[in-house]
Amino acid sequence: LDFNVSARSFFQTNTRTGGRLLQEVERACALKDDQSEVLLDLYCGSGLLGLSLAHKCASVWGVELVEAAVRDARNNAALNGITNASFMQGDLGKVAASLGKKLPRPDVILVDPNRAGLPPSLVTFLHDTAAARIVYVSCNPATMARDIKNLTQGIQVKTPRRNKSEHALATVGNYELVSVTPVDMFPHTAHVETVVVLQRVGSGLGIKES
Repeated sequence: LDFNVSARSFFQTNTRTGGRLLQEVERACALKDDQSEVLLDLYCGSGLLGLSLAHKCASVWGVELVEAAVRDARNNAALNGITNASFMQGDLGKVAASLGKKLPRPDVILVDPNRAGLPPSLVTFLHDTAAARIVYVSCNPATMARDIKNLTQGIQVKTPRRNKSEHALATVGNYELVSVTPVDMFPHTAHVETVVVLQRVGSGLGIKES
């Protein structure tokens, strides 16, 4: 695929090892061969991961905060003749609660957040989608570990009451950890990119071996 990326859009700078990352993400998503599944691509940037997987999906839905990146993703879809991918702009920390009303139910969710990781409202949304598989691409092992714990063991979200006090709503952990695979995108540094696979408890899914 060909990509045009503007100055404010995120794109993997190590393009040589980026191919290895794409291979690992495709393996992790374990999409069916019949192009029947819906992929939700959160923190989609300029569309690199979602568009690279679009040929295996019924549809791809990307959400990204940076408006310039959303434009790039739409333009990159057109550039490559991809017609089953749609992209929208939104702050996932604020719009997570309403995403389910705007999008079809996903079979696979791909998340590639910045170093801050996933906000609690988005973790709750991921639980509520009941997607069979979540693939988490991380550049920060610390927040990745926190988010894996919240997805596998549940999370407590504090919500305000009318009397301005707070009470906690607990979400049961609906996912189990399948695999954690490091990809050395940053040679000669202490940093590493990691691809994590979580599957919904009781889904009975496995990872396709390539």
